[in-house]
Amino acid sequence: VYERATVDGDDFQTAWTGGGQIVFQLLTIVAFVTYDTVLTAKNGQTVGKRLMKLRVAMLNDGSTPPMSQSLLRAVVLWLPALICCACLWPLLLLVLILVDKPYKQGLHDKAAKTVVVTVPQ
Repeated sequence: VYERATVDGDDFQTAWTGGGQIVFQLLTIVAFVTYDTVLTAKNGQTVGKRLMKLRVAMLNDGSTPPMSQSLLRAVVLWLPALICCACLWPLLLLVLILVDKPYKQGLHDKAAKTVVVTVPQ
């Protein structure tokens, strides 16, 4: 009986920990997507882009992306990395950016029809 209680206890702990990880992962996805979406729609810059003197612009006219395009860009950028491929997804994006001509767009920029540009001094 004691042995069975230990197994059941382990199963309960494993189930609870797994559920906690899922909740944490969902909250992380929501936080990253919200952060990226709101700041990109506000002025085309996250904190990192501001420090690097870069901004996201619409490919067709250079304007700041609207909320819908910022959301699409953020979802394509963050969702795969946080769900399944934390190491491979950013590497794939980097390779695609390096080989893309002429705008050096990642899949997230292609999906949202945006491009990252340098901010004039």
